[in-house]
Amino acid sequence: MKEFEKDKKEFFRYTLKRALGIELVTENHLADLLALSEYVDQPREFKERWEEVDFCKGCISAHCLELQSYGSECLTSQCPAQPEWRELARIADELYDFIEPLEKPEQYNKEVFDKVTDFSTRLRDVRKKLEEAGKGVIVIHDDGKEHLT
Repeated sequence: MKEFEKDKKEFFRYTLKRALGIELVTENHLADLLALSEYVDQPREFKERWEEVDFCKGCISAHCLELQSYGSECLTSQCPAQPEWRELARIADELYDFIEPLEKPEQYNKEVFDKVTDFSTRLRDVRKKLEEAGKGVIVIHDDGKEHLT
């Protein structure tokens, strides 16, 4: 069993790896949701595809809670890239608060999809910054295994 409180570098690696995975999955769910924006002016077609949005919305909400938690853990543990972890937690919190009340197809309009696009862009930007911060910590060697630097 690893003792993360004794090894900050290992804690950062562990948390970063999990947070990046969740961010990627969340970005994929946002992309699925945004694909439905092409039907926003076609109420019948949009309603037929509503089930996809509802499933995707639930996953987005759950992943936001996970990202908030990982961001918070790294902030309190003084991980590298503090501004990025703070931004990750902020984006996840805002996205959760925005997406959670959207229950009916009628609530999804151009403004909603524009806002989701903004969240997706912000999430991707902070992910790229965290990936950059992790380059000095997570290295994949020729053997295909991760190693700490």
